[in-house]
Amino acid sequence: MPFSDFTVFSGVPAKQQSLTEKLTWALDFCREKGLRRTHALQQILRVLFKKEHPVGWSSLAREPELQDSCNPSSVFRILVKLEEIGLVRRLGSPGRSYYFMLNLPGEHHEHIICTECGKIENLDLDCPVHEIENDVRSTTNYRQIYHQLDFFGVCPTCVAG
Repeated sequence: MPFSDFTVFSGVPAKQQSLTEKLTWALDFCREKGLRRTHALQQILRVLFKKEHPVGWSSLAREPELQDSCNPSSVFRILVKLEEIGLVRRLGSPGRSYYFMLNLPGEHHEHIICTECGKIENLDLDCPVHEIENDVRSTTNYRQIYHQLDFFGVCPTCVAG
């Protein structure tokens, strides 16, 4: 379950926390959800926290920090577990490789995904859906409401090619 209703964790706005604070929070969250605190889990989270864009599982498995920690199938299994508990989000378009990114409280990104090559880019824009979320929250009394807004199209490189 994503965390859009929670804009802070440990009392500090998410974007102002250090890598160590975020990693500690994420590991505690994983433990609360029943995941064991393994070296592989810690290393995968550490690498994901350093990435600014979604990353493919096979690329993640080739990261030098993970070479001694786990094999590619373990990386994928851990990513799926992290997705199940809502800490990781899977992105991509049908028929293409999937990419993964952290899904943290107070950190929200919209993306545009190329339907030809699978390239994923973060969009730097004010999300218009937040206002709708507030309306939905107040009219339905649902809590922990979230949304995922991704755009699909053909990137300039594929158009030119």
